[in-house]
Amino acid sequence: MTTAGWLIMFLSVGSVTLLFAWCLFQIIFGSRDRRLHGIDDIDTHGD
Repeated sequence: MTTAGWLIMFLSVGSVTLLFAWCLFQIIFGSRDRRLHGIDDIDTHGD
């Protein structure tokens, strides 16, 4: 494989690995205030 091929492969694999690590970090150490709410938390009566 050529030098350009190796460079593109390392950039691609590295960026996907960094994205995966960032997502795991956000899941494990992320803010607890940004949790999704269930359907029971939504007021649909318009009162």
